[in-house]
Amino acid sequence: MANEIRIQGLHQAEKLGTGGISLLAPGYTGTVAQVEAGSAGARGIGADTLPLAEAALAADAVVVSRLRLTLKPPIAAKAAKGARSGPAAPPRLAVAAQAGRDYAVLHTDEAGRSTWLFPAAGSTAQKANFELPSPAPTGAKSDGSRGLVTSVMRSLVRVVAWATEPLIGAAAQAIAARWEGDKRPNGLWQVGAAGSLAAPRWNAWNAGPTLLLIHGTFSTPQVGFAGWVDASAFDAIAARYAGRVLTLAHPSLSASPQDNVDWLLQQLPAAAALGGPLDVVCHSRGGLVARELAARAAAGQAPRVARVCQVGAPNLGTPLADATHWTVFLDAHTNCLTKLPDSLTTVVLEGLLCLVKIIGSGVARGLPGLAAMDPEGEAVRKLAGRSVGDTRWFTIGANYEPAANTALGFVDRVGAKVSDAALDAFFGADNDMVVPAEGCHRPGPKAVESLRITGALTNHVNYFQSTEVHAKLSQWLA
Repeated sequence: MANEIRIQGLHQAEKLGTGGISLLAPGYTGTVAQVEAGSAGARGIGADTLPLAEAALAADAVVVSRLRLTLKPPIAAKAAKGARSGPAAPPRLAVAAQAGRDYAVLHTDEAGRSTWLFPAAGSTAQKANFELPSPAPTGAKSDGSRGLVTSVMRSLVRVVAWATEPLIGAAAQAIAARWEGDKRPNGLWQVGAAGSLAAPRWNAWNAGPTLLLIHGTFSTPQVGFAGWVDASAFDAIAARYAGRVLTLAHPSLSASPQDNVDWLLQQLPAAAALGGPLDVVCHSRGGLVARELAARAAAGQAPRVARVCQVGAPNLGTPLADATHWTVFLDAHTNCLTKLPDSLTTVVLEGLLCLVKIIGSGVARGLPGLAAMDPEGEAVRKLAGRSVGDTRWFTIGANYEPAANTALGFVDRVGAKVSDAALDAFFGADNDMVVPAEGCHRPGPKAVESLRITGALTNHVNYFQSTEVHAKLSQWLA
């Protein structure tokens, strides 16, 4: 390839063209090539088809470089004379930093696992250093002996940049609130044919129950329930409610579930004007918003909530929400996106990039929307102690198991197993890649019925693509 640069494995940084990016990879040999963003094909290292550029634009960021690395690690590295051989030091990418810009890197390995990287130790205002993940074992030894060996390291690297936060030390909440106020504002919409949204026509609202849909973190009403409200499975549900279907748009980073409910109640007409109770279908953090709403209803502060169908709700929290684990939170969501269409992926990526910018700006904590899901946080404990009256609860949760997908190639299966095992070890329990599976079924009162899904088809972000989920929701809302 004309734009391919050969890596010689020198002990000094090797320039990767004229873009101010270099690679320090002593002992590694191979090539680095510029990659153009693609619009089709399998996600992975062959082409950059993850719609990162489109998402970055909406998040006031830009992808400044895409690089495909094909590197062969040295067979062994020795720290000093007489030392035992061990794995080679990981390659290190250096980016010549422009004034007024912060940087992050999205790294995707050969098995399709993506990892967000932030400037490592030794970075300066003039140069951002990123330590790339060490190549993982991918196959059996060629001589047939036991064990795995590290083969060629193939990965795709995208360098993302954005304007440095102008207010030094600005709180994470302020950064998120500014972005969400522009891109993820509050809204209450009536759901029409094929999932279309319009302003509610309240004069037709006093004839029966209302269905309310509440999306999760990083999402929107259009994306959060795509695959269900725009499918034929939803037609009978919409008919049962005679069009009285609402969806709540709300900020999920800068605002707490209590804030979300405060705003919602200001928009709803008086309970008597609704003509019937609320039924709720909610996803992820939206499940905590639904619990807050049900608690308000039990206290006589909101319209009665008859049924809540929670999907992937972090009722016991998720350790990913702890500020010390935000990077893992980013990685988990990003890896879930491989099972969504690009049109949906772009919207979720926009929200992820907002958090990328917050972490990259050096802000360590302070997001009420995520704090609400911290299993050790005050919000989870307080919500657990509140009465939700006679509301009936139905729950759906998944245990993502990539081993069930036998269509994957050997390298992908090994990579998927390693990634899933690392997540299981992190959670200490089965999970849907973002939320512990059993926590989905613990809304406080005992659930009337629960659906537990196991396998490779369903993860935290694509529940509403599942016909099994469609069928249960149709049954519970009948």
